[in-house]
Amino acid sequence: MGAGASAPRDEELRQLRQERDELRNELAATRRKLDEATPHPPKRARSGLISPTRAHRSSVTRFELGGATTRSSPSNSIDRPSPKKLDSSLHGERVFGAASRIGRVVDVRRFSDDVAAYEAQNIPKEDRVRDVLWHAITSVALFRGLDEAHKRILTDPFDVVHCEAGDVVVREGDAGDRYYVVEKGEVRVFHHKNEREPALKQLCDLDLGETSAEYGVYTKSIAAGAGFGELALLHASPRNATVVCCGPCVLWALDRLDCKAALRRVHDGVIQKRVAFLREATLGGGDSTISLGSALKATDLARLAAEMATETFAKGEVIVRQGDTASQFFVVESGRVDVHVDQSFDPSQRAPRITDKNRTKSINEGGHFGELALLSSELRTASVRASTHTKVLTLSRHDFERHLGHLEDVIETAHTNQSPSRRQSSSLDKSSLESFAEEECPLSTDDFDALEVVGTGHFGVVKRVLEKGTGRIFACKLQDKARVTDEAMEAYVVGECEVLASLDSPFIISLRACFQDKSHIYLILDLVEGGEIYEHLLRRVSFDEESLKFILAQSARALEHTHQKSIIYRDMKPENLVLDASGNVKLVDFGLAKVLRGSETKTWTMCGTSQYLAPEVLRSEGHGTSVDFWCFGVLCFELGNGRVPFSGADDMALYESILRMRPRYPRSFSSELVGFISKLLKPTTKRLYEWTEVREDPFFGGVDFASIHDRTAKSPLQQAAVERRRRIVQKRGDVVEAPLADSDAQKSDWAPRLPLAKRPWDEYDDGGSRPTFDSWGSDDI
Repeated sequence: MGAGASAPRDEELRQLRQERDELRNELAATRRKLDEATPHPPKRARSGLISPTRAHRSSVTRFELGGATTRSSPSNSIDRPSPKKLDSSLHGERVFGAASRIGRVVDVRRFSDDVAAYEAQNIPKEDRVRDVLWHAITSVALFRGLDEAHKRILTDPFDVVHCEAGDVVVREGDAGDRYYVVEKGEVRVFHHKNEREPALKQLCDLDLGETSAEYGVYTKSIAAGAGFGELALLHASPRNATVVCCGPCVLWALDRLDCKAALRRVHDGVIQKRVAFLREATLGGGDSTISLGSALKATDLARLAAEMATETFAKGEVIVRQGDTASQFFVVESGRVDVHVDQSFDPSQRAPRITDKNRTKSINEGGHFGELALLSSELRTASVRASTHTKVLTLSRHDFERHLGHLEDVIETAHTNQSPSRRQSSSLDKSSLESFAEEECPLSTDDFDALEVVGTGHFGVVKRVLEKGTGRIFACKLQDKARVTDEAMEAYVVGECEVLASLDSPFIISLRACFQDKSHIYLILDLVEGGEIYEHLLRRVSFDEESLKFILAQSARALEHTHQKSIIYRDMKPENLVLDASGNVKLVDFGLAKVLRGSETKTWTMCGTSQYLAPEVLRSEGHGTSVDFWCFGVLCFELGNGRVPFSGADDMALYESILRMRPRYPRSFSSELVGFISKLLKPTTKRLYEWTEVREDPFFGGVDFASIHDRTAKSPLQQAAVERRRRIVQKRGDVVEAPLADSDAQKSDWAPRLPLAKRPWDEYDDGGSRPTFDSWGSDDI
């Protein structure tokens, strides 16, 4: 009976397996058809903020680079652009490496850091209203952790908005630039979905899930005390819902630029308070005692203050224990601590006693302890315990020496009235860009023939060009002067030329020449057709560790070179890494690069790709070169796993995931890889941001950096690059040579002073032998 009963079950299982196999085959066939129809994957969008004098520019990038305008808000919508900003849209194109893109939508905001000089408005309001606003904004992930002492600064810019029943506060699809808090009344949120039959009811009588004929599906209500539209404080993304007032309402609106300016004011206040603490701190002992205020300049103190981390301790919690190895210097930001010395302490026998009897002194707000940690790693001679709820600021010896050198040198130079020594390798101490050359570029449009267009954009096109006489092939980016001047983007275009001209590395796209005529600016770039790393990643799903280490080693060298020039790249991702014919990596697209000039250590603009944004960028705390190390960690995770470490159902969920900084590592990652990424995806003050330490990490154990950097090591991606280039050549039809200059183009009187490229024109990127990477130091350029 058992055998007879099992026969029908076996038949049923066989049929199920057969159906499963048929479904798998159908799915595989469908995927193949989709791959053939769309051979190149969709790309991710950048995010950013604009300056007070710029509206954001966006571009649609396909096989040709293109532009798209932004929509303005309808007249009946309250969420309209602030009169403090211009309404004109600014467009632009990517620098290079876009020939392989089909269907990519890039939302790029190009801007200057004008928020640095922007003053937030101050709207008088009652303390009761401030409490409502403070409670609402501190529930937003971007503002969590702010001290209540900053309540007035952050609530000052809120402006009152009075609404009546039926008024549309924001409309789905419109670009928003304001965050709203409801003080009185109620607003309802609608998503425009037409598949449901509209309910014949008044707006305020609708039940959840019912549909309004005008606004869509009613999804939720927002009562007094709550806020909405917080994503607008980050960047001008389209609204994802319509918000309508059910009756008379009083709202308070915070403009994005006012929010940025207020946050910067908060940050500046924090730095000034820390500088005041550091200025009073004393170093050394006996006759050599000296205060930091007399030993360091104000800019040096501000740099150290920015590196300090905040730690909180409860009453009775031990901050420093006698006998531990010293590595940090402490300043009491708030509260009070007690110092205890156990005279009979023997570290080999027991822990130190911390009692009221051995308390030697108390340190109040502004006081400091542990200064000997800046000098050496000796054992602590006392224990320190919080006597109240206490906040302390910490500064490690490593961070101090990274900026100012050894403490002994600082004290010695201060006593001799000299400037304190600096580490020569500091990326921010050197001149940001080389000065302009006096002579003009010897090349012109007469030296080239245009072959075909490989990209188009709002300012012009990118063409494959042939150099007459030598037959060498380059890419030429043409930028229309008339369009550049019409949209007041002259500084951006020239600045991008400066950045490209100042860089000289085999792992960065080379600007060979830069010249102009009456109608265009021409940038001659190396033509790289080995494909983007992102394209190869999608074909492989993820890279093995050998390929991963190779890519990271070369891209790290590219970033290191930009940092030596005091340039923050800010857009490290697989799309901006391309392969040359030999399978070596080149960094492209410097459209978001920022030069730190003079004593600058930070910039304030929010820009980059959403999944790669660092926490300090999201919180508007200001960011320096350490932001590139965060992006480097995200890049490492994505290349090794095929997906980014942080994700969310929408933009705000994504940003909250980033702010939590708790990526879930796949089991396929080795312990060394997990350890390396975890050192990068940390808060700024705890993040790994020394390239020497990157190369010395255990993850890169056994890697021959010398052979990888001088490109003598065989690339594991060489075959993939060759095959990709072969596909491009096969698709290329017959090409007719044409003059590079366009005689019919509109002329312009704008004649900027353009930099000369640092790479020798007669040195061609043919994959031949090169000097070692050490010869590309900034002093040699």
